Amino acid sequence: MAWLSLKVWLVGLSFLGCLYPLVDFSFSGETRGQKPNFVIILADDMGWGDLGANWAGTKDTANLDRMAAEGTRFVDFHAAASTCSPSRAALLTGRLGLRNGVTHNFAVTSVGGLPLNETTLAEVLRGAGYVTGMIGKWHLGHHGSHHPNFRGFDYYFGVPYSHDMGCTDTPGYNHPPCPACPRGDRPSRNLERDCYSDLALPLYENLNIVEQPVNLSALAQKYAEKATQFIQQASTSGRPFLLYVGLAHMHVPLAGTPPSAGPRGQRLYSAGLREMDHLVGRIKDTVDLVGKNNTFLWFTGDNGPWAQKCELAGSVGPFTGSWQARRGGSPAKQTTWEGGHRVPALAYWPGRVPVNVTSAALLSVLDIFPTVLALAGAPLPQGRRFDGLDVSQVLFGRAQTGHRSAPRETIVNPLEVADGRPGGKHRSDYKDVRTYTCVFTHTHARVYFSVFSNHLLSITCKALRQTFWDIQWHMTALKVRFKRFHLFGTFLNMQNIFIHSHSIHMYVLINTIVFTLSYIVGLQGSGMGWFRKPFQFQEARRNP
Repeated sequence: MAWLSLKVWLVGLSFLGCLYPLVDFSFSGETRGQKPNFVIILADDMGWGDLGANWAGTKDTANLDRMAAEGTRFVDFHAAASTCSPSRAALLTGRLGLRNGVTHNFAVTSVGGLPLNETTLAEVLRGAGYVTGMIGKWHLGHHGSHHPNFRGFDYYFGVPYSHDMGCTDTPGYNHPPCPACPRGDRPSRNLERDCYSDLALPLYENLNIVEQPVNLSALAQKYAEKATQFIQQASTSGRPFLLYVGLAHMHVPLAGTPPSAGPRGQRLYSAGLREMDHLVGRIKDTVDLVGKNNTFLWFTGDNGPWAQKCELAGSVGPFTGSWQARRGGSPAKQTTWEGGHRVPALAYWPGRVPVNVTSAALLSVLDIFPTVLALAGAPLPQGRRFDGLDVSQVLFGRAQTGHRSAPRETIVNPLEVADGRPGGKHRSDYKDVRTYTCVFTHTHARVYFSVFSNHLLSITCKALRQTFWDIQWHMTALKVRFKRFHLFGTFLNMQNIFIHSHSIHMYVLINTIVFTLSYIVGLQGSGMGWFRKPFQFQEARRNP
């Protein structure tokens, strides 16, 4: 651990008390003409239908719509997870949550973060001569070496997690008032507490807290100013740059955003959407001013809209989900339905990315990592498997397939138990892949999963059995009704159980367990006796 201590000491010394002008923009032997710049903008909980270019009912994204007209719009683009931290970890590592260890959201009280043995996009590019900056929401750990400055970013300005996860200068803001959400036959409920935690939300500039609690009404303006300053200074330095912007929008509207005109129930969200669009427009205008021909701008989202926020949530567009809609469910964030992971995506690079093109290529946030490194001429880190693809040929209009032509399972394959049959998104064929069904005795609840071999099947079955026994033990120890497991089910992390170089399907298994177990349990009533009965594993189908 000596090297880690040295790294922490050196980076801490470099950033201790430093403000923006002290970031090293000095010439390092690489010029902007040799390597492209990258600006990656990640919206928070933005629905596919929140982009006007995607959905005619949206009129609040003039700048983004202009970017779509001046670049390429991807209509089949997917997040790697339907919740914040796992999706962000996937973007920065090119690896699914099971591989990089981030399968759940980090809380205010979390002491961990993205595992330190994971290599981030910023670390690779910094090693290739890039100056790197991050503006906005981090949400990958905020203690010690998990801070962005220790994960490859020369400069950081933002909040460590979602802006509604700490007390702010606006009392009662944490959960803006909205009518109780309908939940099928279940009674509606309102959240009673004002603050997610008692800790005031901090705003960081590098390692310094520059504001606490955060003034949310000025946050978007500050993000825009810091982003434009970074681009301007980096563009005159002779060094290529990476800027990663994690927007606060559209998670929940920022305090102080004046409601816009429009349908009464949508005015506040519409105003927030316009505020976000204006922020992105300022960043794009700065890129056009100082580095238009050598800067690749990529805009997308971390997952679908947060349906629990009712009229404060975004639009999934046409992906409303007929099955769950009939049962009072949600097709959006925190689900594996289409609206939970299909997100807006735009690529903009004058002279390189085709203009006013709509692409139906199947792409993912996982592809950002390998694609950016390929364009930068930087090698992929060795000794690990990546789930994303280099899709530069798709970006430049030379191909239209993406993952549909990849010799592997799709990037998003959320096998559902809710409708009683395997679901998923564009599964590809394997010669030796089989889908198996775990059948719980005296119930029709099933868990579907896929494996590559009989050997892996035995590992999977054993791990699945042990996992459910562990769940039972925790329920008994905590004296919590089994029905309430979903309240803390995301603490599950089975990454140490599955050690297999091709274990992409294990992510699916974990995702299924964590996000659908409450449904399975609901079929059982409140009893737990069934849980001790043996499992049956039976082959459900075989891909041709």
